[in-house]
Amino acid sequence: MTARDRAKLAGVKRLVAVVLVGCSAAPSAPGDASAPGDVVVDAASGPDVTLRDVPLDAGPRALAGRRCGPLEPWAQPLADYLAAGERVAMGRSFLRGIQDLTVFDGRLFLGYGDANLNLGRATPIEVRAFRAPRPDALAAEFRSDEEQLEQYRALGDSLWIAGVDATEDAWLGNVYGRVSGTWTKHRTVPNGVHVHDITRWRGSLWAVGSGATMSEWNSGNIFGHLWRSDDGARTFTVAARHHNLGRGDARFVRILPLRDALLLFGYRTGAAGTGSTVVNQRFDGTAATALGMTDPLRAIFVVETLPREGGGGMARGAASSNGALVHRAMRVSADGAAAEIDALRGRQVLDAWEDPLTREVLVLSAEGDEWSGAPLQYAVRLDVTADLTRFTELTAFITDDATRAVARWGDHVYVGRDDGALLRCELSP
Repeated sequence: MTARDRAKLAGVKRLVAVVLVGCSAAPSAPGDASAPGDVVVDAASGPDVTLRDVPLDAGPRALAGRRCGPLEPWAQPLADYLAAGERVAMGRSFLRGIQDLTVFDGRLFLGYGDANLNLGRATPIEVRAFRAPRPDALAAEFRSDEEQLEQYRALGDSLWIAGVDATEDAWLGNVYGRVSGTWTKHRTVPNGVHVHDITRWRGSLWAVGSGATMSEWNSGNIFGHLWRSDDGARTFTVAARHHNLGRGDARFVRILPLRDALLLFGYRTGAAGTGSTVVNQRFDGTAATALGMTDPLRAIFVVETLPREGGGGMARGAASSNGALVHRAMRVSADGAAAEIDALRGRQVLDAWEDPLTREVLVLSAEGDEWSGAPLQYAVRLDVTADLTRFTELTAFITDDATRAVARWGDHVYVGRDDGALLRCELSP
């Protein structure tokens, strides 16, 4: 789906159906497929590419005070996927772009795919990474069993992916972990029809999504889920869930760890996808309860979180303002106190990424905070901040195709665009 197609769809209901992958209001019943368990693949297998040119070992270099040069086309890492999508879509729109970028273990990883058209059944959706800062250094580390790889989460010394929509179906969800250079698919999430996010808190792994038992599903009862694993994803148990009230869908789609709790962001819909309601809760380790009536996060439909060390971080999404749906970016403290980020008022945040070396945050944003409507061109700004309060501009540019992902790798900043192109700019000394 192009940026213009997505931007024309106003309202939380349509946002749920389009922006959050695989989020149909009345999901079809999963079939019964492969058995639970782990599948292990060594990411280091196959021909390697030298990393001696990657400037990542000289120590952290702060971004503040530097500038980024012209943003230029650098690589086309999705050419085969785009060709397969054209064949399958047969004129329909599909998600063409790079949806996430992250740096881990000296490599630049990218996320892509389309769970709305189930493109993972037509072409493999792979974990792809650049092993060196050259366009020809792209390698597939792992072939997923997902329609889409939407987001990577670096959790300490391991990298994780939540399986948003498995190609296998059945009543089990997937998470994927890269530990010590080895990818493992964990098909161990009970009732997990969709798994949207994963984090670490109090020494355990926690994931959120949607699903039900077979009997619950067949009777129209679907639940937003919080799952917990105490053994590195070999098994998960249900920690909390919220009900669809007997019709439509219910999900938790994002999670943000605090110092003493987890914030869970989700929704429920009425019959046929009508009457969407935001469901944002706080989990204290035992039970999940609704956020307070005066909590600034209570009514925001959160589409992305950026956890930070020690708890809290950023939450961004859609909010109602004077009868219109607008973008909101919120700063969340370790105790859960939230406030709108003043420097981003009137803007839409496209992506935010924390540098693992300097702990600075790169924020990619566009002018204008209206949720619906698509500009002919996007006036985009790239800022850096250490505290989500004071922002410094690194560069600004105009593009006619939206950008969705940003990361810093060595002495360059990389930007993923909706047409599948990967751009980069060079940082000044």
